[in-house]
Amino acid sequence: MRYMAHFSFDEDHHKKHGYFTMLLSADSTQGAIKSLHEKIMAIRNGTHAFDDIDEIYLDDIIEIDHFPEKPVLMRYESMDLADQTTLSSNPIDQKGLHVFHWWPKGKEEEYRQEKYDIEPFVRWH
Repeated sequence: MRYMAHFSFDEDHHKKHGYFTMLLSADSTQGAIKSLHEKIMAIRNGTHAFDDIDEIYLDDIIEIDHFPEKPVLMRYESMDLADQTTLSSNPIDQKGLHVFHWWPKGKEEEYRQEKYDIEPFVRWH
């Protein structure tokens, strides 16, 4: 199966915020999550790319059953610059795509009920 994962991150002690996307093939969603974590740690340990990043959040992971023949809007995000609130949607047209959100182990039910604090996928500061 193919996967696309969207991440957001805080850097420079929460003075900056950014995003990145990763693509991969894996046998399962859990296998994809493990591979994503390993790759992020390899980038962190082998380059300077994440030097100023405090925390990385896995916003969502999209399982792609088949590659669409027509364009699909994969991520839409709008941010209010005054108060930094964000509206996002992934993807808009979900035909053949399955969106999963990452929840820390043991917190799945709290997250499904939207009674939670957002926790980082990785943190090293």
